Amino acid sequence: MKAFKYKKSQAALEFLTTYAWAFLVILIMVGALAYFGILNPSKLLPDRCNFGSEIICDKGRMIVSNGNEGTVNMSLTNGFGTAVVVTSARVTADIDQLGTCTVQIYNAPISEFQWPSGNTSQFGANCTGGNQLVEKEKIKMNIEIDYHQASADSSYTKTVFGEIFTAVQ
Repeated sequence: MKAFKYKKSQAALEFLTTYAWAFLVILIMVGALAYFGILNPSKLLPDRCNFGSEIICDKGRMIVSNGNEGTVNMSLTNGFGTAVVVTSARVTADIDQLGTCTVQIYNAPISEFQWPSGNTSQFGANCTGGNQLVEKEKIKMNIEIDYHQASADSSYTKTVFGEIFTAVQ
């Protein structure tokens, strides 16, 4: 009886050992794929543009290029429901290579830009380190737009936050 019990536990131990080796090989393969950048989940994520309900962003007309001039170009629609005055805007990224960015509307600096309700405007940013961006790599940029209602004074300035996530072209 004892011999039968020993063979049963030996079979179970061999079964577990075989699957442990197989599991270890799979872990090493996945680790190697991740190390060499083949399993980069950010490459699989879709492009997105989020500003909340205040500003509507057309992600099909959003371009991030690797150049100092025209680093970021995007089409934004005023969804505030009222005319607003944009006083300033900032573009930042999680990477240091982007440098400082100057935001423009229609190739003119933002200085009390009147933005009618429902109107679409082309926003752009020229970043000093834009030429250091790597083509086809995904990048996440944060955008802040300071505004106040056209009928209000500039002391009522508010900030809307947005982010874009897209591949560098």
